[in-house]
Amino acid sequence: MRMLRWTCGETRRGRVSNRHIRGFLHVTEVARKVKERRLVWFGLVERREEEHYLKCVSALQVPGRRRAGRPRMRWKDCVSRDMREAGLNREMAQDRNKWRRQLRDHFSDPV
Repeated sequence: MRMLRWTCGETRRGRVSNRHIRGFLHVTEVARKVKERRLVWFGLVERREEEHYLKCVSALQVPGRRRAGRPRMRWKDCVSRDMREAGLNREMAQDRNKWRRQLRDHFSDPV
């Protein structure tokens, strides 16, 4: 965000909101872009053949128990959360055009 402020010639002293600066420069939030790209990658993996190594690795179950305490966030947990937020399901990923359209509609900037 500091770089965007510098590009606009704004400082924190000016009390201009981050949202305003991103809207002015037509830049989306980094976290939003990461979610979008994660779902694009998930769609690609889901459309692969069952024997493909990416699909095998994504379905891999590690034997044993997870550590005590709060479990660390896994990639598939993040994907599940992102899909739930976007109103998507696993079957939609099989149709590439529909999947990409859904992602574009969900992640298009409201600005």
